[in-house]
Amino acid sequence: MRPKIDYSQYGQALILEQLITTDTPSVLVDIGGNDGVCGSNSRALLEKGWTGVLVEPLPRVFEKLKRNSSQFPEVTILQVAVSHERGHAPIFIGRDGDLGQLSSLSQDPLLLPGLSEQVIQVPTVTLADVLAAQRVPEDFGVLLIDTEGWDLNVLQGLEHTSKRPRIIVTEDFNGTNEAKYRLLGAQGYQYVGFWGYDSFWVNPRYLHPAQRFGVPAHRCPPGWPPAGHDIQGGAAMLDQAACFRNSVAGWAWNEADATPPEEVYVRLQCPETTETIAFAAWRTPRPDVAQAFNSDVLMFSGFRAFCDVAAGTYQVTVIQAGGDHFVETRLGSITIPC
Repeated sequence: MRPKIDYSQYGQALILEQLITTDTPSVLVDIGGNDGVCGSNSRALLEKGWTGVLVEPLPRVFEKLKRNSSQFPEVTILQVAVSHERGHAPIFIGRDGDLGQLSSLSQDPLLLPGLSEQVIQVPTVTLADVLAAQRVPEDFGVLLIDTEGWDLNVLQGLEHTSKRPRIIVTEDFNGTNEAKYRLLGAQGYQYVGFWGYDSFWVNPRYLHPAQRFGVPAHRCPPGWPPAGHDIQGGAAMLDQAACFRNSVAGWAWNEADATPPEEVYVRLQCPETTETIAFAAWRTPRPDVAQAFNSDVLMFSGFRAFCDVAAGTYQVTVIQAGGDHFVETRLGSITIPC
Protein backbone atom coordinates (compact mmCIF):
# COMPACT_ATOMS: atom_id res chain seq x y z
CA MET A 1 0.00 0.00 0.00
CA ARG A 2 2.85 2.39 0.79
CA PRO A 3 3.98 4.52 -2.17
CA LYS A 4 7.70 5.08 -2.55
CA ILE A 5 9.67 8.24 -3.24
CA ASP A 6 8.36 10.87 -5.63
CA TYR A 7 11.26 13.03 -6.79
CA SER A 8 9.22 15.39 -8.97
CA GLN A 9 8.23 18.90 -7.94
CA TYR A 10 4.45 18.54 -7.91
CA GLY A 11 3.96 14.86 -8.69
CA GLN A 12 4.53 15.12 -12.46
CA ALA A 13 6.46 11.83 -12.44
CA LEU A 14 3.38 10.10 -11.02
CA ILE A 15 1.27 11.52 -13.85
CA LEU A 16 3.90 10.40 -16.37
CA GLU A 17 3.65 6.82 -15.11
CA GLN A 18 0.00 6.76 -16.20
CA LEU A 19 1.01 7.45 -19.81
CA ILE A 20 3.72 4.79 -20.01
CA THR A 21 2.59 1.47 -21.49
CA THR A 22 4.21 -1.95 -21.25
CA ASP A 23 5.63 -1.52 -24.77
CA THR A 24 6.96 2.02 -24.28
CA PRO A 25 10.70 1.91 -25.08
CA SER A 26 12.60 2.39 -21.81
CA VAL A 27 14.78 5.23 -23.09
CA LEU A 28 14.46 8.82 -21.91
CA VAL A 29 16.12 12.16 -22.64
CA ASP A 30 15.97 14.81 -19.90
CA ILE A 31 16.89 18.35 -20.98
CA GLY A 32 17.47 20.51 -17.91
CA GLY A 33 18.04 17.55 -15.61
CA ASN A 34 19.18 19.74 -12.69
CA ASP A 35 20.91 17.60 -10.02
CA GLY A 36 19.03 14.44 -11.04
CA VAL A 37 17.16 14.19 -7.74
CA CYS A 38 15.32 17.33 -6.61
CA GLY A 39 12.33 18.07 -8.82
CA SER A 40 13.33 15.27 -11.19
CA ASN A 41 10.77 13.74 -13.56
CA SER A 42 13.29 11.12 -14.72
CA ARG A 43 14.82 9.71 -11.52
CA ALA A 44 12.09 7.15 -10.78
CA LEU A 45 12.36 5.71 -14.29
CA LEU A 46 16.15 5.47 -14.08
CA GLU A 47 15.80 3.58 -10.81
CA LYS A 48 13.61 1.09 -12.70
CA GLY A 49 16.44 0.45 -15.16
CA TRP A 50 15.68 2.86 -17.97
CA THR A 51 18.46 4.13 -20.21
CA GLY A 52 18.82 7.89 -20.10
CA VAL A 53 20.56 10.98 -21.42
CA LEU A 54 20.60 13.82 -18.89
CA VAL A 55 21.60 17.33 -19.96
CA GLU A 56 22.55 20.15 -17.56
CA PRO A 57 24.66 23.23 -18.47
CA LEU A 58 25.37 24.83 -15.08
CA PRO A 59 28.82 23.72 -13.82
CA ARG A 60 28.06 23.33 -10.10
CA VAL A 61 24.69 21.69 -10.73
CA PHE A 62 26.32 19.37 -13.27
CA GLU A 63 28.80 18.17 -10.64
CA LYS A 64 25.89 17.22 -8.38
CA LEU A 65 24.17 15.51 -11.31
CA LYS A 66 27.34 13.52 -11.97
CA ARG A 67 27.49 12.32 -8.36
CA ASN A 68 23.79 11.55 -8.17
CA SER A 69 23.87 9.55 -11.43
CA SER A 70 27.00 7.53 -10.72
CA GLN A 71 25.05 4.39 -9.80
CA PHE A 72 23.32 4.23 -13.19
CA PRO A 73 25.66 2.64 -15.79
CA GLU A 74 23.10 3.15 -18.57
CA VAL A 75 22.92 6.92 -18.07
CA THR A 76 24.91 9.51 -20.05
CA ILE A 77 25.25 13.05 -18.71
CA LEU A 78 26.12 16.04 -20.87
CA GLN A 79 27.29 19.48 -19.71
CA VAL A 80 25.81 21.59 -22.50
CA ALA A 81 22.74 23.71 -23.11
CA VAL A 82 20.20 22.64 -25.72
CA SER A 83 18.98 25.42 -27.98
CA HIS A 84 17.78 26.11 -31.52
CA GLU A 85 21.34 26.47 -32.82
CA ARG A 86 24.91 25.33 -32.16
CA GLY A 87 27.49 27.63 -30.66
CA HIS A 88 27.73 29.44 -27.34
CA ALA A 89 25.19 31.49 -25.42
CA PRO A 90 24.94 33.41 -22.13
CA ILE A 91 22.98 31.76 -19.36
CA PHE A 92 21.69 34.13 -16.69
CA ILE A 93 22.06 32.82 -13.16
CA GLY A 94 18.87 32.91 -11.12
CA ARG A 95 18.50 34.90 -7.94
CA ASP A 96 18.43 31.55 -6.13
CA GLY A 97 22.13 31.10 -7.04
CA ASP A 98 24.13 28.86 -9.33
CA LEU A 99 22.78 25.77 -7.56
CA GLY A 100 19.19 26.94 -7.88
CA GLN A 101 16.51 26.31 -10.47
CA LEU A 102 15.77 29.77 -11.91
CA SER A 103 18.75 30.21 -14.26
CA SER A 104 17.80 30.60 -17.91
CA LEU A 105 19.03 31.27 -21.42
CA SER A 106 15.95 33.43 -21.91
CA GLN A 107 15.78 37.15 -21.21
CA ASP A 108 12.01 37.32 -21.52
CA PRO A 109 10.62 40.16 -19.35
CA LEU A 110 8.45 37.65 -17.49
CA LEU A 111 11.62 35.93 -16.23
CA LEU A 112 13.74 38.96 -15.40
CA PRO A 113 12.57 39.32 -11.76
CA GLY A 114 14.02 35.88 -11.03
CA LEU A 115 17.38 36.48 -12.76
CA SER A 116 20.54 38.04 -11.37
CA GLU A 117 23.14 40.02 -13.30
CA GLN A 118 25.60 37.11 -13.16
CA VAL A 119 26.14 35.50 -16.57
CA ILE A 120 28.20 32.54 -17.75
CA GLN A 121 28.86 31.39 -21.29
CA VAL A 122 27.82 27.82 -22.11
CA PRO A 123 28.17 25.69 -25.24
CA THR A 124 24.92 25.04 -27.09
CA VAL A 125 23.78 22.15 -29.27
CA THR A 126 20.43 21.31 -30.80
CA LEU A 127 18.07 18.56 -29.71
CA ALA A 128 18.72 16.83 -33.05
CA ASP A 129 22.46 16.92 -32.23
CA VAL A 130 21.90 15.26 -28.84
CA LEU A 131 19.66 12.52 -30.24
CA ALA A 132 22.09 11.75 -33.04
CA ALA A 133 25.32 11.88 -31.02
CA GLN A 134 23.90 9.66 -28.25
CA ARG A 135 22.38 7.22 -30.74
CA VAL A 136 18.93 7.58 -29.27
CA PRO A 137 16.57 5.19 -31.14
CA GLU A 138 14.15 6.50 -33.75
CA ASP A 139 11.30 5.40 -31.49
CA PHE A 140 12.09 6.18 -27.84
CA GLY A 141 10.08 6.53 -24.68
CA VAL A 142 10.07 9.96 -23.07
CA LEU A 143 11.43 13.44 -23.73
CA LEU A 144 11.50 15.69 -20.64
CA ILE A 145 12.23 19.42 -20.96
CA ASP A 146 12.52 21.95 -18.13
CA THR A 147 14.59 24.95 -19.20
CA GLU A 148 12.94 27.99 -17.58
CA GLY A 149 11.31 29.61 -20.58
CA TRP A 150 13.56 28.03 -23.25
CA ASP A 151 11.53 24.88 -24.02
CA LEU A 152 10.28 26.17 -27.38
CA ASN A 153 13.87 26.66 -28.58
CA VAL A 154 14.70 23.11 -27.49
CA LEU A 155 11.67 21.60 -29.20
CA GLN A 156 12.51 23.27 -32.50
CA GLY A 157 15.09 20.50 -32.86
CA LEU A 158 12.25 18.06 -33.61
CA GLU A 159 11.96 19.74 -37.02
CA HIS A 160 15.46 18.51 -37.91
CA THR A 161 15.32 14.86 -36.85
CA SER A 162 13.22 11.81 -37.58
CA LYS A 163 13.64 10.53 -34.01
CA ARG A 164 10.42 10.73 -32.02
CA PRO A 165 9.59 10.22 -28.35
CA ARG A 166 6.25 8.64 -27.56
CA ILE A 167 5.66 11.04 -24.66
CA ILE A 168 6.81 14.64 -24.16
CA VAL A 169 6.68 16.52 -20.86
CA THR A 170 7.50 20.20 -21.24
CA GLU A 171 7.44 23.10 -18.81
CA ASP A 172 4.88 25.66 -19.91
CA PHE A 173 5.74 29.35 -20.12
CA ASN A 174 3.21 32.04 -21.01
CA GLY A 175 5.64 33.88 -23.26
CA THR A 176 6.03 30.95 -25.67
CA ASN A 177 3.10 28.58 -25.04
CA GLU A 178 1.13 29.52 -28.15
CA ALA A 179 4.07 28.91 -30.49
CA LYS A 180 5.12 25.77 -28.63
CA TYR A 181 1.66 24.23 -28.80
CA ARG A 182 1.50 24.94 -32.55
CA LEU A 183 4.92 23.31 -33.06
CA LEU A 184 4.00 20.16 -31.13
CA GLY A 185 0.69 19.89 -32.95
CA ALA A 186 2.45 20.25 -36.30
CA GLN A 187 4.82 17.44 -35.26
CA GLY A 188 1.83 15.15 -34.66
CA TYR A 189 1.60 15.29 -30.87
CA GLN A 190 -1.63 15.32 -28.91
CA TYR A 191 -2.06 17.36 -25.73
CA VAL A 192 -3.42 15.25 -22.87
CA GLY A 193 -3.26 17.53 -19.86
CA PHE A 194 -1.41 19.81 -17.47
CA TRP A 195 0.04 19.26 -14.00
CA GLY A 196 2.26 21.49 -11.90
CA TYR A 197 4.02 23.68 -14.43
CA ASP A 198 4.12 21.00 -17.14
CA SER A 199 2.01 20.00 -20.12
CA PHE A 200 1.91 16.38 -21.27
CA TRP A 201 1.88 15.26 -24.91
CA VAL A 202 1.61 11.84 -26.55
CA ASN A 203 2.21 10.44 -30.00
CA PRO A 204 -1.32 9.28 -30.96
CA ARG A 205 0.06 6.47 -33.12
CA TYR A 206 0.48 4.52 -29.88
CA LEU A 207 -2.20 3.59 -27.38
CA HIS A 208 -1.89 5.21 -23.98
CA PRO A 209 -3.90 4.08 -20.94
CA ALA A 210 -4.69 7.63 -19.80
CA GLN A 211 -5.60 10.06 -22.53
CA ARG A 212 -6.83 12.23 -19.66
CA PHE A 213 -4.94 11.33 -16.52
CA GLY A 214 -6.36 11.17 -13.02
CA VAL A 215 -5.16 11.93 -9.52
CA PRO A 216 -2.85 9.12 -8.25
CA ALA A 217 -4.57 8.88 -4.86
CA HIS A 218 -3.96 5.92 -2.52
CA ARG A 219 -6.96 5.96 -0.20
CA CYS A 220 -6.72 3.85 2.94
CA PRO A 221 -9.61 1.45 3.79
CA PRO A 222 -12.49 2.92 5.84
CA GLY A 223 -11.65 2.95 9.53
CA TRP A 224 -7.97 2.37 8.77
CA PRO A 225 -5.77 2.51 11.87
CA PRO A 226 -1.97 2.80 11.75
CA ALA A 227 -0.16 -0.30 12.96
CA GLY A 228 1.58 -0.41 16.35
CA HIS A 229 1.31 1.96 19.27
CA ASP A 230 1.24 5.74 19.34
CA ILE A 231 4.37 7.49 20.58
CA GLN A 232 5.06 11.12 21.36
CA GLY A 233 7.35 13.32 19.33
CA GLY A 234 7.77 14.05 15.67
CA ALA A 235 7.79 17.30 13.76
CA ALA A 236 5.82 18.22 10.68
CA MET A 237 4.67 21.21 8.67
CA LEU A 238 2.40 21.87 5.71
CA ASP A 239 4.03 23.54 2.71
CA GLN A 240 1.38 25.40 0.75
CA ALA A 241 3.91 26.26 -1.98
CA ALA A 242 4.48 22.55 -2.66
CA CYS A 243 0.76 21.74 -2.96
CA PHE A 244 -1.04 21.64 -6.29
CA ARG A 245 -4.78 21.19 -6.79
CA ASN A 246 -5.82 18.35 -4.46
CA SER A 247 -2.40 17.36 -3.22
CA VAL A 248 -1.23 17.88 0.35
CA ALA A 249 2.49 18.40 0.82
CA GLY A 250 4.95 19.31 3.53
CA TRP A 251 7.69 17.73 5.59
CA ALA A 252 7.66 15.39 8.59
CA TRP A 253 10.21 13.51 10.66
CA ASN A 254 10.40 11.82 14.03
CA GLU A 255 13.97 12.54 15.16
CA ALA A 256 16.33 15.12 13.65
CA ASP A 257 19.28 12.70 13.66
CA ALA A 258 17.38 9.67 12.32
CA THR A 259 16.05 8.77 8.88
CA PRO A 260 12.32 9.63 8.74
CA PRO A 261 9.96 6.63 8.88
CA GLU A 262 9.29 5.26 5.40
CA GLU A 263 5.53 5.05 5.82
CA VAL A 264 3.71 8.37 5.92
CA TYR A 265 -0.02 9.02 5.68
CA VAL A 266 -2.25 12.08 5.54
CA ARG A 267 -5.60 12.06 7.33
CA LEU A 268 -8.24 14.63 6.40
CA GLN A 269 -11.23 15.56 8.51
CA CYS A 270 -14.00 17.86 7.37
CA PRO A 271 -14.86 20.27 10.24
CA GLU A 272 -18.60 19.92 9.53
CA THR A 273 -18.54 16.13 10.00
CA THR A 274 -16.78 13.49 12.06
CA GLU A 275 -15.74 11.56 8.95
CA THR A 276 -12.01 11.12 8.40
CA ILE A 277 -10.29 9.84 5.27
CA ALA A 278 -6.65 8.72 5.17
CA PHE A 279 -4.30 8.57 2.19
CA ALA A 280 -0.91 6.94 1.79
CA ALA A 281 1.71 9.54 0.84
CA TRP A 282 4.99 9.57 -1.04
CA ARG A 283 8.24 10.71 0.54
CA THR A 284 9.80 13.63 -1.36
CA PRO A 285 13.29 15.21 -1.28
CA ARG A 286 13.64 18.28 0.96
CA PRO A 287 17.21 19.59 0.84
CA ASP A 288 15.99 22.80 2.47
CA VAL A 289 14.85 20.91 5.58
CA ALA A 290 18.11 18.92 5.72
CA GLN A 291 20.07 22.16 5.52
CA ALA A 292 17.92 24.02 8.05
CA PHE A 293 18.33 21.29 10.66
CA ASN A 294 21.92 20.44 9.64
CA SER A 295 20.94 16.80 9.20
CA ASP A 296 21.65 14.96 5.94
CA VAL A 297 19.30 12.13 6.94
CA LEU A 298 16.36 14.55 6.59
CA MET A 299 16.86 14.79 2.81
CA PHE A 300 13.72 12.69 2.26
CA SER A 301 11.66 14.17 5.05
CA GLY A 302 9.14 15.59 2.59
CA PHE A 303 5.76 14.04 1.86
CA ARG A 304 3.02 14.41 -0.74
CA ALA A 305 -0.42 12.79 -0.77
CA PHE A 306 -3.06 13.09 -3.46
CA CYS A 307 -6.54 13.27 -1.99
CA ASP A 308 -9.61 12.50 -4.11
CA VAL A 309 -12.09 14.31 -1.87
CA ALA A 310 -14.74 16.93 -2.48
CA ALA A 311 -13.69 20.56 -2.54
CA GLY A 312 -13.61 22.15 0.87
CA THR A 313 -11.51 22.90 3.94
CA TYR A 314 -10.10 19.99 5.94
CA GLN A 315 -8.16 19.52 9.14
CA VAL A 316 -4.88 17.72 8.35
CA THR A 317 -3.02 15.14 10.42
CA VAL A 318 0.20 13.51 9.23
CA ILE A 319 0.99 10.01 10.49
CA GLN A 320 4.47 8.50 10.32
CA ALA A 321 4.69 4.76 10.89
CA GLY A 322 7.64 2.43 11.28
CA GLY A 323 8.23 -0.84 13.11
CA ASP A 324 5.76 -1.29 15.98
CA HIS A 325 4.92 2.37 16.52
CA PHE A 326 3.59 5.49 14.85
CA VAL A 327 3.47 9.21 15.57
CA GLU A 328 0.65 11.61 14.71
CA THR A 329 1.01 15.36 14.22
CA ARG A 330 -1.89 17.75 13.63
CA LEU A 331 -0.99 20.38 11.08
CA GLY A 332 -3.96 22.71 10.89
CA SER A 333 -6.24 23.12 7.90
CA ILE A 334 -5.94 23.11 4.13
CA THR A 335 -8.40 24.05 1.42
CA ILE A 336 -8.88 21.59 -1.44
CA PRO A 337 -10.05 23.51 -4.53
CA CYS A 338 -12.68 22.38 -7.03
